[in-house]
Amino acid sequence: MRFRRRRIHNSGECGGSNPRSTRYPTHGAEAMVQTEIKASPASRALRLFADWGIAETGASTLGELIEEIRDSEESRPEWDEIAKIPLSELSNSDQSIQDALERWATGLREIERSILWDRMVPAESMESLQALANEHGVAYATAWSIQEALTHKLAKFVETGDGVPIRRRTRIIRTTIGVAMKEETANELLDLDPGTNRFRELLLRVAGPYCRDRGWLVLDEMRPSDPTEDLVQSVGENERLNERLVSYRLERWGLEPDKHWDWITRDPRVREFRGKLVRWGNTLGDQAVLALSDLGAPATSREIGEYLGDDIQPRSMQVAISRDPRLVRSGPKLWGLRSWNLPEYLGLAHHMREVLEARGEMPIAEFLEFMERTYGANEPSVRAAAEKAGLGTAKGIVRLRDDAKPAPRRRK
Repeated sequence: MRFRRRRIHNSGECGGSNPRSTRYPTHGAEAMVQTEIKASPASRALRLFADWGIAETGASTLGELIEEIRDSEESRPEWDEIAKIPLSELSNSDQSIQDALERWATGLREIERSILWDRMVPAESMESLQALANEHGVAYATAWSIQEALTHKLAKFVETGDGVPIRRRTRIIRTTIGVAMKEETANELLDLDPGTNRFRELLLRVAGPYCRDRGWLVLDEMRPSDPTEDLVQSVGENERLNERLVSYRLERWGLEPDKHWDWITRDPRVREFRGKLVRWGNTLGDQAVLALSDLGAPATSREIGEYLGDDIQPRSMQVAISRDPRLVRSGPKLWGLRSWNLPEYLGLAHHMREVLEARGEMPIAEFLEFMERTYGANEPSVRAAAEKAGLGTAKGIVRLRDDAKPAPRRRK
C-alpha cells in the first residue's frame, strides 16, 4: 500500500467562552512535567519508528525514512502508530502562543491585561466585561471600546515577528475551515477542544473572526453574501431546489463541494427527501404539494401521508388538503395538483349523470369500468349513487331516467 501524509489542524469560533485561568499565567515545574507526560507516547512512537528505519532501510534522516515509507507497498505498524499522532502533541504551539502573548502584554495597560487574560484567553471561567469595568472603575462603554481597540492591537501584533506563533496557527485555521465548516469537524481536525484549549476563541477571532451558526463555524465577513436564502426562495411549485444551481452558487461563495448538501440542509426549511433537496413546508398542505409533485399522479390522503413518512394521520391530511387552493379533488378519494388541469370531482352522482348526458346510454359493464378508471369509484359506490343520479337500467344498459333528463331548451 502507499502511505499518504496526514494533515492535522485546529479550530475555533468568535465570541465564545473558555475556561478561566489565573489572572496572569505562570510557568513552573508542574507545567513542564505535564508537557512531558503528554508528549511521552509520541516520543516513544518516534523512537520505535527511528529504530525500525535504521535497522530495515538505508535512510539516515527522518525525511528519507518518510520517503521510503511513501514509496513502500507494505503497511508497517511503526508507521501506523506514527500516523495516529496529532501534530499538536509533537509541537509546542500553545506554549509558544502563551510566551508571545506574555511578551506582548508587558506593554499593555492594567485594564488591557485584565481583558486579555480574563476575557480573551481565560484558563477558568470568562470574566464579564461589566465586572472588569467595575473592577477598574470605568463605564461599560469605555471597557467595550478598550476591548475593541485591544483586538485591533492584537491583529497588528500578530503580523509582527513576535506574533509568528499566533500567525502560523491562525493561518492553519483559516486554510482548514475556509468559509465554513461544521464545528465538530473543525474541532477534530484542529484539535481545539473548547474545554481544554484556552486559546480557542482568540485564535478564531484572529483567524476570521469565525462565528457559530447552527452548529457551524462561519467566516463572519462571508455571512452577508451567503446564497442560502436566494436558493430556498427560488424553488418552483414542485418545492425542489435546483441542485446544479445550489452547487454553482455555493461554490462561487467559496464553500467546498463536499460541504454543499450539509450546508444547505442546515436551514430548517430544507431537507433531503428521497435523494432530492426540497423545501420542506411548515403546513401539511405544503408537504402534500411536495408529495404529489414527486408522485406525479393523484393520490389519497393516506397515500400522501405514507409517502411523506412522518406518521401523519389521514384525517389531518384530508382536512389540510381540502383547504389548500393548490390542490383539487380529482376522484372520490383522490387529490391532485390544480396545475395539472385535472377535472374537479364534484360528487359521484353528478359525474355519473354528466357521463350519460354526454353519451345517452352505455352497457353497464362499460359504464362501471369507465367510472372506476376515471374517478376511482368502485361498483358498490356507483350502484349506491345510481338513485341519486337518476339512473335506470334495462337489458344490461344504463341510461338516465326520463324524469332525470335535463329539460330541452326552448327556441326563441
